[in-house]
Amino acid sequence: MLRNAMEPVPKRTPIARLLRALARVAYRHAQSGRDLLLAAAAFGHNPPKFNQCLNRLECRYGRSRLWSYPPVVGFALSNYCNQRCRFCSLDLKQVTRRVVLPVDLFEKMTWLRYVQEIWLSGAAGDSLVHPEFARIVRAVRGTAPKSRLMVCTNGLGLHGENLEATEHLDYLNVSANAASEPTYAALIHGGSFRRLLANLEALAERKRPSLAVHLSMVLARSAVPDVKPMIDLAARLKFDAVEVYRYFPIPPVEGALPLSEATHDEPDLWRAVRQLSEYAREKGVGYLVAGEQLAPCRSLNTAVTYPGAGGCCSPWSNGHISIGPDGEKAFSICCSGVSLNLAVDDAALVDFRKVWNSPRMQEVRRTVNADDERQNNMCWLCRRLERADYGSKSHLRELAGRKRPSIAFTASDDPIAFPLSRVA
Repeated sequence: MLRNAMEPVPKRTPIARLLRALARVAYRHAQSGRDLLLAAAAFGHNPPKFNQCLNRLECRYGRSRLWSYPPVVGFALSNYCNQRCRFCSLDLKQVTRRVVLPVDLFEKMTWLRYVQEIWLSGAAGDSLVHPEFARIVRAVRGTAPKSRLMVCTNGLGLHGENLEATEHLDYLNVSANAASEPTYAALIHGGSFRRLLANLEALAERKRPSLAVHLSMVLARSAVPDVKPMIDLAARLKFDAVEVYRYFPIPPVEGALPLSEATHDEPDLWRAVRQLSEYAREKGVGYLVAGEQLAPCRSLNTAVTYPGAGGCCSPWSNGHISIGPDGEKAFSICCSGVSLNLAVDDAALVDFRKVWNSPRMQEVRRTVNADDERQNNMCWLCRRLERADYGSKSHLRELAGRKRPSIAFTASDDPIAFPLSRVA
């Protein structure tokens, strides 16, 4: 029976609070002992495993200056794309300078050997538009032979040398978004469904058994009938899984889908999509809906967990390098939608501890899980910002004006948590 909302919650006795605190401390120390044993076993022959254990220990005890590296790192190889997905918030007119990360940067970042999962994709651009994508893949694999190498792409560039480079990957997510030509044409401008399909068939012919391939969809309303055919396509090509994600409304950029296509708040629709899990099982295809695995697949993204740590662990576990519309490189740690406003250059990425242990990162680690009064602006905003609300954020501006006057806002009500800082 549910408790009445007005009924006072009984307070725990001092003894109960003490026992609970002792249990938390004991659990934390038990997990730390386990990590020490695992780190000792991995020392010298498995750098990513050793680093992950050290990272968990440093997170669990709240260290702000770290010896470990983030277990998960992502790189946006470019800031532009070769197609226009109508559910993407990227406004191509805002990209004033097309930029790609230099190849020699990946040949110099020797610290990548300690990272468990390396993503060569992210942000607005597609990885395979990089003219030397294959060389980057080979360089990273040579530096980090025991790391998981991950790529997400729209699949249009998956041919020739890029296709050959997939032999070095552990995971490949192809953002197909439709399983029929009419739906694809309605959702994506500048792409080619026939070219995508030809590339997927070529990938199916040459892929190694150890490479996990997932087909993914951002589910707009008009693409709902394509979910079952997408499972059929994955089964025919002997790919591992289909991933389906909610479509949230995006800012009113040119060519965006109408609000009627949004599916993020449609429980009946998602109930029907989830029910296809049995069909996926019959076809032998993994099935993930909004991040939840409904039909098993053999390869998933690394789950960075910190038993006994409590609170948010992103400032310890994640790092992402993106390229802005003007070509400026920036470092971030999560997808909250609020920026660290931390600009970086190539030299800082090579000597990564300058970024990872910068004053701003140490400040965020010290305050991410603090109470409201001591929490940093970015994490304070993250707890209150609804990412699906791309309408007016005036309510957040009004609240911040009363509670956090140090937070600035753009003309479009986007919050600025920190002043710009550069790490060189």
